[in-house]
Amino acid sequence: MIFDSIIFIFAFLPVVLIVYHIAPDWLKNGVLLLASLIFYAWGGLIYLCFMLVSVIFNYVCGLWIAGKAKKRRGVRMRLAVCLIVNMVMLGMLKYGESLPGSLYPAQNAGESAGFGIEWLVPMGITFYTFHSLSYIIDVYRGNAKVQKNPVDFALYVTLFVKLPAGPVVRYSVFERQLHDRKGSWVKFGEGAMFFVRGLVKKVILADNLGRLFEELMAMEEGQMSVLGAWIGLAAFSFQIYFAFGGYSDMAAGLGWMFGFELPKNFDYPYAGGGVTAFWRRWHISLGAWVEEYVYRFLGRGSAFSILLIWLLAGLWHGISWNFVIWGLYFGILTVIGMSMLGESLRRIPGVLRHIFSVILIFAGWVFFLCPTPKEALEYLQVMFGAGINGLSDPFVRYILVTNLGLLIAVLLGLTPGMYRGFEKLFNRGGKGRAVVNGIIYGVLFLLCTAYLVTGVHYPFLYLRF
Repeated sequence: MIFDSIIFIFAFLPVVLIVYHIAPDWLKNGVLLLASLIFYAWGGLIYLCFMLVSVIFNYVCGLWIAGKAKKRRGVRMRLAVCLIVNMVMLGMLKYGESLPGSLYPAQNAGESAGFGIEWLVPMGITFYTFHSLSYIIDVYRGNAKVQKNPVDFALYVTLFVKLPAGPVVRYSVFERQLHDRKGSWVKFGEGAMFFVRGLVKKVILADNLGRLFEELMAMEEGQMSVLGAWIGLAAFSFQIYFAFGGYSDMAAGLGWMFGFELPKNFDYPYAGGGVTAFWRRWHISLGAWVEEYVYRFLGRGSAFSILLIWLLAGLWHGISWNFVIWGLYFGILTVIGMSMLGESLRRIPGVLRHIFSVILIFAGWVFFLCPTPKEALEYLQVMFGAGINGLSDPFVRYILVTNLGLLIAVLLGLTPGMYRGFEKLFNRGGKGRAVVNGIIYGVLFLLCTAYLVTGVHYPFLYLRF
């Protein structure tokens, strides 16, 4: 089951909301846990079995580590065992098919997005594993008390609002909300609006960008112009952003509707003004998790630790040379950005620096777009004028004209200006605010529903990560 589906929006979510809000406080966590298990089992009972094994194992790990807390050497051994088992389970489920041909061309971007193969990796496996690791490490460090209630622990790991794409919430931060969360109609309304905003990003922007991308990629080999290559790459890159950001917004909105406060996950990364700033604004909660539990362990500030983290980030996406190159590419750019050369580059006028940064970011996405390094290099050559079929072509110009409204909406959605303008114009308080918000978001919701019923749906790229 996914957030942008008719069955979720018009059946699963309304039933869960009604049952949750009429249930007594002592039963609310149980209701959400049952709903989360049903949500996850929708994709296959075998995946639910994998997740339950992980939940039970890590619940026992927490008790096991807490029971040895006074003997430092013994508790370190227990922590190591728990971490190793978790990583082995993650590796087997995530890379089991790829490992026999490791570092050979595997899934390409189209296939990963659901255009060619059927994924066998459990949905959100990395996210629920990272939540479990957060709990174990926080208990080991003494940053959180061991959770003895199996329902509460299972809810932290499996809460359906953050399963598909995060955010990744540290246990020490989330622990209080397991029993001390407050709901209100205002909070519910804000959550509903945030959910609709995320739905618009995924259904209207990301899915239409996916259609545009497919139309451009359907051109015969050797017929793509420079402009066509850039428009295709932009469509692919922004499709990933609006799909990922949309799911994160929907997750935050759902959280508020149930009384939870989930952290902001995306902060207009393409408006960041630099490669490093881009990644600080992209999947913020995952970046914070990596900094707390990986970067801190490796030693902050060293070029080696930065490159290693980026290499792991590349391999997280799949066992492929393309992902290795992608990770090392952004690792090198991050190291450069932290060096004296990076300081010099920051003296370039803001607009020029921003354009240069977007070009570098786009160049990195080519290794997601193409299935092999050879094809990625060929695509880059076309982008920068080598072996081209002209700077432009009639088909690309036709695409631009027929998709002008979509492209304008995409450009507006990449910056916070449109939403802030909306806030200033309509959200000045009073009864008028609720009426205007209700009308605008109601129309947007109906528009999304129409797209879901009649439009082309593109599975979310990161659904199986």
